[in-house]
Amino acid sequence: MSNILDTLNQGSKYPNSYYDASEFVRFVPGQLYPANAVDVRIKEVDVKKKYKALVYNVTFEIADACKDLTFTGQDNAEIKGSSFVGRKVKATGIFQFLVPEEGDTFEPNHSGNERYFHFCESLGVECPTATIKINGAEKQVRTIPTLNKEDILGKPVKVFLDNHGYKDYKTGEQKTTVMAKSFSPWVEGSKRDLAMEDLPF
Repeated sequence: MSNILDTLNQGSKYPNSYYDASEFVRFVPGQLYPANAVDVRIKEVDVKKKYKALVYNVTFEIADACKDLTFTGQDNAEIKGSSFVGRKVKATGIFQFLVPEEGDTFEPNHSGNERYFHFCESLGVECPTATIKINGAEKQVRTIPTLNKEDILGKPVKVFLDNHGYKDYKTGEQKTTVMAKSFSPWVEGSKRDLAMEDLPF
């Protein structure tokens, strides 16, 4: 007696091809994963009609070192880190708020740079301390550079993945995905040379 696969695959070069959602291992939210930055997109945006910022949209690829880790999923199920190696995950937008120059109409938002500052530190980018004067009083702050793609691509970092809700604008439904929400240094990690990896030899 033939089944539906037999019917669908009559004359097919690749018989019995199918998808089983139960075989897909989902990321365990609330955990750190070793990764490398593999794609960076930077754009300038207006924020709340008050500030101006550079937004870094970064995609990470889970590193081979993840295979040595074990995660605890739902119902205390043990999940091997090898299930996630090579998977890509996006970060929520990382904002660097810009400082207005003479003639600019937007306002500064120095406190809004906290996540960008931690991102720089996690990448191993130096953020030296500087002394500035505010209303005549001296204050120590941490300076943060403006990063470009080359400063980020290939860099090793630990990404903290967690659930992120969003609205599907096609259906209007609220959905949930897993994204990188914060970062930590991955001291033992190595930078990947993505340009060399793309070469055909």
